[in-house]
Amino acid sequence: MIDRRTQWGTNHFASTYDAECYYRKLGFNNEDVKKKIKTQEISIGKPKLKKNQIARLDKDLRYQIIKSK
Repeated sequence: MIDRRTQWGTNHFASTYDAECYYRKLGFNNEDVKKKIKTQEISIGKPKLKKNQIARLDKDLRYQIIKSK
């Protein structure tokens, strides 16, 4: 049987610390991350899900959404 799941990344992180760690690797500092949170470019906490969707944390503690068909 073919696996018909679709998965994509979100702008949601498990915590502010996790977002800071993720963006530090990209050259951003903690103040940059706080601005991204304030402007809602990124979010902290689990994303809202639709029917047949689940949220999963990846290795960077950023939420991924998986949709089963």
